[in-house]
Amino acid sequence: MILEKRKNPRFGCSNPKNYPLGFKTQEGAGCLHDLSRQGMAIEFSHHLEKDKDYKFEIWVSTLERPVSCEARVLWVRSQPERGNYLCGAKILQMDPATKIDLLGILYQDWKQKALTRSQYNT
Repeated sequence: MILEKRKNPRFGCSNPKNYPLGFKTQEGAGCLHDLSRQGMAIEFSHHLEKDKDYKFEIWVSTLERPVSCEARVLWVRSQPERGNYLCGAKILQMDPATKIDLLGILYQDWKQKALTRSQYNT
């Protein structure tokens, strides 16, 4: 059994490419990997600097507009097999109502994935 060290559970994206992420102030290609109330993991095509703040927009097809977010990168891991970087970030600013909407969408993805898995295991 794996014990969760985080105070808030993270909900992973079943298909991260459905949650594209872009910089507000500079070029960048990435996607949301998972999200919690206080943090997130993001995949990017280029290296982000640790301990630096970034402004992002997260695009989700089921929401009317992108989710604006400011986050501080806490760690960066290279993923050479995928040709990108995985970063962990602390959310500094995100509209609370929009964050709840986004967490709700990811929770539904997680729930559907869990149901599908349990159907295959029976």
